[in-house]
This record gives sequence, C-alpha cells and structure tokens, in this order.
Amino acid sequence: MSCVIDAIVGKILDPIFDFLFTSIGRQIGYLVKYKEKEVNDLKGVRDRVQAAVNRARDNGMTIEKDAEKWLVEVLQSLMTLEEELNNSLQDKANLKCLDVCSRYRLGKKGKEMVMEAIRLKEDRNKFGDEVAHPTPLKDIWYTSSTGYENFDSRKLVFEEIMKALSDDKNSKIRIYGMPGVGKTTMVKEVGKQAGKGPFDEVAMAVFSQNPDLKTIQGKLADCLNLKLDKESEEGRAGQLYNRLKNGKKILIVFDDVWDDQITLEKIVIPADIVNSMGCKILLTSRRQEVCNRMGFEKSFPIGLLSAPEAWHLFKRMVGDFIEVDPEIQSIAKQICRECDHLPLAICAVGGALSGEKDKHVWNDAVEQLKHCQGYKIDGVEEKVYSCIEWSYRYLKQADVQSCFLHCSLFLEDSEISIGSLVYLGVGMKFLESTDTTSMKKARDRTHVMVGILKKSSLLLEGGKEHMFKMHDVVRDVAISIASKPPNLFLVKDGVGVWPDKDEYKSCRIIFIVASSNVRKLPDQLDCQGLRTLVLRCTDHEFLELPNSFFEGMEKLEVLVLRKMKLAASSLSNLASLRMLSLEDCELVNPSFLNELKNLEILIIGQIYKSKEMVFEK
Repeated sequence: MSCVIDAIVGKILDPIFDFLFTSIGRQIGYLVKYKEKEVNDLKGVRDRVQAAVNRARDNGMTIEKDAEKWLVEVLQSLMTLEEELNNSLQDKANLKCLDVCSRYRLGKKGKEMVMEAIRLKEDRNKFGDEVAHPTPLKDIWYTSSTGYENFDSRKLVFEEIMKALSDDKNSKIRIYGMPGVGKTTMVKEVGKQAGKGPFDEVAMAVFSQNPDLKTIQGKLADCLNLKLDKESEEGRAGQLYNRLKNGKKILIVFDDVWDDQITLEKIVIPADIVNSMGCKILLTSRRQEVCNRMGFEKSFPIGLLSAPEAWHLFKRMVGDFIEVDPEIQSIAKQICRECDHLPLAICAVGGALSGEKDKHVWNDAVEQLKHCQGYKIDGVEEKVYSCIEWSYRYLKQADVQSCFLHCSLFLEDSEISIGSLVYLGVGMKFLESTDTTSMKKARDRTHVMVGILKKSSLLLEGGKEHMFKMHDVVRDVAISIASKPPNLFLVKDGVGVWPDKDEYKSCRIIFIVASSNVRKLPDQLDCQGLRTLVLRCTDHEFLELPNSFFEGMEKLEVLVLRKMKLAASSLSNLASLRMLSLEDCELVNPSFLNELKNLEILIIGQIYKSKEMVFEK
C-alpha cells in the first residue's frame, strides 16, 4: 500500500518540482544577467569618477573626501562583487546539479549583490558633479620661509608684530627696513603663524615699484580661492569686497610697497572692511615714510643682523669647515664684514663660496669685495649691489651667467617655470638647438643652471615643482648689469610713457611692460641691432601694434607679445625670427605666419583671430 502511495505522490510532485526547478532556474538566469549588467554599470560610473579625480589632481585640486571614500568603497565592493559574479556564472552552468534550497540561496545572494551595486551607484549622486575643489594657495606663498632663522634681533620684533595683530585696536601694521634686510622673509613667517592662530585666512600680494592693480587683485583672489570673472578693476574690487566681508578674520599682506600716496581704496580694500569686519593689513616697505596717509597704528623697523648673527648665517651658507682652518676663518670673517650684516648680501656671497676650500679663492674674494664699487640704483644699497654683482662675476660658467641675466626678463616677483626659461634660452641661443633630443638636453642643462643659481642664492625656490623666483633686489642688480655692454638689455616695468629712441636704439634685448597709460606705440621701433623683444600690456584692452612697427628689425630672433593687436603680415619681414610667443593677443590674418620660414618655436596662448590659423610647417 505504501508503495502505491509513494508512486501516486511521486507522480503528483514530479511535475511540481520540475516546474519549480525550471522556474527558479529561469529566474536565476535572469538575475545573473541583471547582476552582470549592474556590476558593469557600476564599473562605468567608477571609471568616470576616477577620470574626473585624475583630471582634478593633474590640475592641482584637492579631492573631496566623500568622493575619495566612495572610490575606496567601490574598489573594495567590486572585488567582492566580481568574485561572486564569477561564482554565479559557474553556478548557473551547474544549475541542474543544485537542489531547490541551493537554488533559493543562490537567488537570494544574487539579489543582495544587485542591491549593493545599486546602492553604490545611488551613493555616487550624494557628492554631485564636483569631485574636487581648488587647493588653497595660502600655504604656497610662504614656502620660502621654511628656513626662517629666528635670530635674537628678529625675535622681539616678530613677537611684537604677532601681539599687535592679536590686538583688536590695531587694523593696519607696517614693517619697514632697507632692501635685503629680510622683511619679506619676516612677513612670510608672520603670515604662516597667523594662519595657524588668530586668523582664519591669510592672503598676500607683492606691490613692487610699478604695481598693477589687476595683478594684485588676482593674487589676493588666488589666496582666497576666489574666481574673479569681472574685467574691470572696479568689478573685481566688488567681488573681493564681498569675499572679505564673509565674517572670517582675514590677514592681508602687502609686500614691497613703494608709493607713499597709496590708499586702501586704491588697493581695493575699503576702510569699513578693515575697521569693522575682522580684516587686517600688514604691509612692508623699504621706506619709513611710505603710506603715512593710511594711518598705521603700529610700525616696526627691521634692522641689520648683529655681528654674531651675521657670522652664523655666513657659516650656514658656506659650511662649518671655515672654522677648521684659522687662515680661511680669518679671511671669511673679513668677507662677512664686507656684507655689512645684510642677510641678502651674506646669502649671495656665502652661497657663491659654499664648499670652497682654496685659500687663493678666499684671498681673491676679499680683495675684490673691498674694492668693488656698488652701482647706485634707486632703493638698493650700494653694498648689497656690490655683493650680488660679485656673486654673479664669481659664477664660473658663461651660460650660467647668461641664464642669470635672462631671468630678469620675467615679471618682477613672478614665479618662473623651467619650461619658459628653456624656450627663451633656445630662442636666444644661450641654450642649444631645438630637435627632440637636444631640447631634452637643453631642459636638463637649464635645471642644472637654475640649481647652481639657487645654491648661490641668486634664485629662490618657487611655490611649486619646476618653478623658481628671483628676489626683486637681485633682479634690479641683474637688470643693471645686463644694461651695460656687451649685453645691452633694456628692461622697463609698468612704463606709462614709451622710452625715448636714444634709450633703446642700440639695445640687443628689450623687455617692456606697458601700463594702461600707454595708448599708442611708435609707428616704427627702428632698432636694427635688436635680437629679442618682449612686449607686454597690463591693461584689459589690447594695445595695437602699427603695421610698420617691426620695420628695421631684420635681425630679430625672439618675439614675445602679450595683450597686443597685430596683423600677422606685419611680421613677414622678420626673416631671422626663431621663436614667437603670442599670449592673449588679437591676430589678423594669421595665415601670414607661414611666411616665417626660420621659425622653430611657436607658443600660442589665448588668441583672438579673424580667420582660421593654418600652419604648413
């Protein structure tokens, strides 16, 4: 009887089980395909986010923490999901060998995987399209203060400045002292410490002798992570104003201010921002009388180093070996005294003599420094001049000397890239040719030369890799040296009136930054010996170059233009031109550039043109 019942039950249940096996198997098949689709979709989303993150990192941006966290979580989950997906594909192939319970567990696990992939895709939407934000630049401008020496003669002043900044009664503070005494180094260290303490943010801009307000506005905006999209100075000032009144305590540092007629309004910092909204001004100047109209509550002079401090700094630059040999030590102390306790002079001379153990060199150095006559430059002490000039003369290789002088052809207080110097060097022939192999050699040589000049303290570290700077006083000396034969440079920053012909007619190299006051250029420059011309305009409007401007410049080899409007046909007679750089220029009939048969280097920034540019070369 039981056998009969089993047979009857079996006949009833077999179709049911067949149906369940078939139905569950079909559902598992669909689920595996859906799971595979969701995992691949998640990979696609991951790849897009990772690509955006890579682009942001290449642009120096900071990745958002939730984006980074999501990528890490996806990476970990995908490892598990892909492993389980492979197992699911295998289980699907072996489906007939599985019982109902095993198939159920497989389906449940597959559903969990699908839900995990969907959850991760939905989490992607939580941080929107922005995976990164601009990296704050406030930490970059004081990178050169990492080697700050807290000498006793500076310690008290530093503490008094920090105390004054913490006092709500003081909103405007001034530091002054002769060039080369260490004001910029001091103020960078102040900014560094202030950013860690009483202030939420610190912004810094360098004024220099010929300040450009738009450039200053741009530097402040960079430090404050503010994007300025207005063209006029007034519009950009309004954007800065709105940024500064956000309730944060902000220290604004203005370095190397010359103009004694300057006002807060002129530098786009309205009085109400300073007086009532937590914003404070810290200013440095070479002259005590500068900016008296701004009403500073506190002023601090930076003096010379004491004799022991000067000797300590000189030893640090040269090496402790100078105290081992009594004869070299005696000469070294004489040379240190010749530097007049000025940090910049000590660093220039000490850097040049770093590691030098030949007594003849030391004897020659002290004699040259004793009899070196400093050339008078406005704002530069004669002793500083003579020490920097001696350090330049001491450079043993001619191309390194040439590299030093050519670094003066970049804007004052600007960060200079190795790449820009390479192109300039090749174009001006103080570096070798331009084929692929020799360009690499030129870049390598440039790195070496810049390294030598940094070691001699004639160049400074930049805020980023492959960038460097030239101290404004060192640049002034370099310009003065380069203006004399055989170099014959003419370097003019922020000129309001075009130079007289007698000033430039014999020059080999001309670098001019024209201010907004220059509205018209001469019809013809007529400078037959000119080899290099760098012409930049600081105004937001283009400065038009007359068609005949380049006549008489047949020997011109390097031409660098910024914010100029010109017809490319006006360049057609420049048969010797090897390098052409056009940045933010308006170019008419650009196809005429094909006529420049000797052109080897063409650098084009933003160009406004009336016809499509076609290059056959």
